[in-house]
Amino acid sequence: MADPRKMLEAKKAKILADARKAAAEIEQDIEKIDELKVLASKYGFELVEQTKVNASNAAASKSPESVGDNASDGAVIKATSRQAVEQAEKYVRSHGSPVPLSRLMAEMEQHGIKIGGVRPLSTLSAYLSQSEHLESIRKGWWWLKGVPRPRRGPWANAEEEGKKLPFRG
Repeated sequence: MADPRKMLEAKKAKILADARKAAAEIEQDIEKIDELKVLASKYGFELVEQTKVNASNAAASKSPESVGDNASDGAVIKATSRQAVEQAEKYVRSHGSPVPLSRLMAEMEQHGIKIGGVRPLSTLSAYLSQSEHLESIRKGWWWLKGVPRPRRGPWANAEEEGKKLPFRG
């Protein structure tokens, strides 16, 4: 019969060796993550922590184009929102007047920017609300923050359009 002490020492040695191996693998992963952060930053991306979401809920809330392996979903969404905001800012600047959300959505589609979600217009609106340079000036209309908007147009109310209100005196 084998000596129980030697058996336990052998078991302990194996556990320690396995732990050292696992720790070394984790250390390599940490180095790779640091390298990925540098690379992502170089190209204007950001690594974000993945949240735990029920897989069926996640798939239901994303368009087929944005569903990928779970590790990359957050980065895909972050990149898409950044592209959408940049394209919208460029379009509003070149257009020279407030732009309806539906036109901005058409602009996204024209430039191959896929906006996911159950309600893509709401998703795009949420992306734009995070912009430092755009603001919603009236339901569904977007304009440049801090820039006086043109006085006439469907985004203006009756007083801004210069219409006289009836005088009651």
